[in-house]
Amino acid sequence: MHYIFESLYVGVYCVIIYSVLFYPLRENTYLLLFWLGWIKHFLGYFFYIQDLYCRYGYACQSQKKNYSIYKNVFNDSIVEGLFFIFLGRLGLFIDFFRNNRFLYIFILGCVIHILAEWYNYHDYFCKNNCV
Repeated sequence: MHYIFESLYVGVYCVIIYSVLFYPLRENTYLLLFWLGWIKHFLGYFFYIQDLYCRYGYACQSQKKNYSIYKNVFNDSIVEGLFFIFLGRLGLFIDFFRNNRFLYIFILGCVIHILAEWYNYHDYFCKNNCV
């Protein structure tokens, strides 16, 4: 259940990044989605959000790790950017999201976080990056 709350935070985080950095790029949706995913992941490392996830994240609670060692931040940021494009394309076909970009970005961030939890990517992250 905690990952639902985490996904809401991720959704808000994505909307903040979108509104501050990318609102002018709204015409090129694929570029926007890639950069949104890339910067979301990279800023998470840069601002120590991954460290907080290692300490308090739902997937890492059983391991009680204290900090992260993150070696592949650029590669993982690229993968997240591509994942944003892949899942973001699905929302482009729904007319409702064309006029509600902030809601679209919020839901996209939430869904990506929940999918990463369901497919055990967060467990993988905790095992390989939290010490």
